[in-house]
Amino acid sequence: MVSTIIAATVGAITAFLLGRFWVFISVESKVHHQAIRYFFVACGSVVLNSLGVYFFTEIVEFQYMISKGITAVIVGIGYNYLLGRNFVFK
Repeated sequence: MVSTIIAATVGAITAFLLGRFWVFISVESKVHHQAIRYFFVACGSVVLNSLGVYFFTEIVEFQYMISKGITAVIVGIGYNYLLGRNFVFK
């Protein structure tokens, strides 16, 4: 449990820094404003990923890894990237 929390935290910080300095190159905005927006987007991402995996695994009855892959692509592009570009790092 502790290692999962640490890994998720390090992953979120890494993704934020990569988004700010490399993907969107958005260093003009104040970092704490971006961090707050990123936090809320990341929370939504956790919810959408959980619901998506549940839906594809339990309702559609796909194997877990297929459900995880489909959900990761949908949420990653349709939610994380779009909100990162248009809300967090605008």
